[in-house]
Amino acid sequence: MDNVALGQIVHSRAGRDKGRYFIVVGLIDENYVLIADGDLRKIESPKKKKNKTFSFP
Repeated sequence: MDNVALGQIVHSRAGRDKGRYFIVVGLIDENYVLIADGDLRKIESPKKKKNKTFSFP
């Protein structure tokens, strides 16, 4: 999964949330993860995002 792990901090490179930092809270498959930031995206309602749209700080 491109070295993605639960609890890892990632930086969004695309979409409405571009430039924000998130924590990986779930792994769906090899292309998608669930992310939350605790501010706009709470852990109770994480965002589904493609692996290719974020980078590792």
